Amino acid sequence: MECRSFSVGGYQFPLCARCTGVFVGEIVGIIMLICGFRLEWYIIVPFILLMGADWFVQRINLWESTNVRRFVTGTLCGIALVYCYFYAIVFIIGLFG
Repeated sequence: MECRSFSVGGYQFPLCARCTGVFVGEIVGIIMLICGFRLEWYIIVPFILLMGADWFVQRINLWESTNVRRFVTGTLCGIALVYCYFYAIVFIIGLFG
């Protein structure tokens, strides 16, 4: 939907604000991992739940989310997803190593 994505200089982003946030968050998460930052599960899970809650309250028409809120919650979820992938890979390697 056009109203749910960003536009800059007349160019409409091909992704919605939430997906753009997830993409940016995944890049930030990879950079954080490379720099040695580690997030614990008590931070990772709420980051994912925040985006889910934002989507859910919008879905049931409790309130309309904004593109900024979608972007922020998407970014936090993207960071968390990178750490989920990382810990899953570490776990799998541990099974065979």
